[in-house]
Amino acid sequence: MNCRHAHEEITGILTQDVIASSQLQTHLESCPECRHHWQEQAIEQWTSRMLQVPVELVSQVVDRLRPRFKPVKS
Repeated sequence: MNCRHAHEEITGILTQDVIASSQLQTHLESCPECRHHWQEQAIEQWTSRMLQVPVELVSQVVDRLRPRFKPVKS
């Protein structure tokens, strides 16, 4: 699985509440960029649901705040 397909499946999982395929799970284990994408998308979706605001609004706020935070190294 390549990253583009992984991102498409991640979007589907988070917006339609479906289960991740074994291919995606394997890809996430080996690809830190896609794991990061998964985490960001999950936080945006969760925040949107909890605050009852559009995901786009959450994305805009996150984009504005991102430069103020230092990345966490794992």
